[in-house]
Amino acid sequence: MVGNCGHGCGPFVGDIERFKGNIYGYQDLLKIDWGSLGDYLGLLDELRPAVNVATLVPNGNLRIAAVDDVARPAMASETRDMARLLEAALDASAFGLSTGLEYPPEHHASEEEIIELCRIVAARGGLYATHERERDLLAIETVEEGIRAPMASGVRLQLSHLIPRRGAPDGALEAIIVFPILLYLLLAELADHPRAP
Repeated sequence: MVGNCGHGCGPFVGDIERFKGNIYGYQDLLKIDWGSLGDYLGLLDELRPAVNVATLVPNGNLRIAAVDDVARPAMASETRDMARLLEAALDASAFGLSTGLEYPPEHHASEEEIIELCRIVAARGGLYATHERERDLLAIETVEEGIRAPMASGVRLQLSHLIPRRGAPDGALEAIIVFPILLYLLLAELADHPRAP
């Protein structure tokens, strides 16, 4: 699976130089002559790698492509532009969306813009993989944030990095491990025994 943590090989819009820092392991030896994830996947098909490759749509690339200033949340029109790029990538067989919320292109992404994108992924049965932000002092809150987008959108979730970093509050690891389990049990109970309106 490529395209994790909001980094990846497309989509690219405009000057490719803006995106090179958002491609893990990129070196100038590689000529990038594609723009969309569909073009990238087509190139991989032609090259016939020895392993299967699936991709998530990296939110960092969506923000670089659509948001004039990534040091702020996206405006509604920019979120619509990101949504169009996401839909095109999903149409080209991407498996879902990834975020890397602690990296500069995404650090200022709002929950609202992420939820909007997750709704698109959910409607297509895709996966949302999030690399949470602030995994030290706000370790618990960032896991809660990671869970809210799927709760609001219905998308399937992968919390990419659940373990808090050094500097997290006492008890953060235990809380982070227990919280998703309790949430899962609660949701399973509600699904088995829905409340009357």
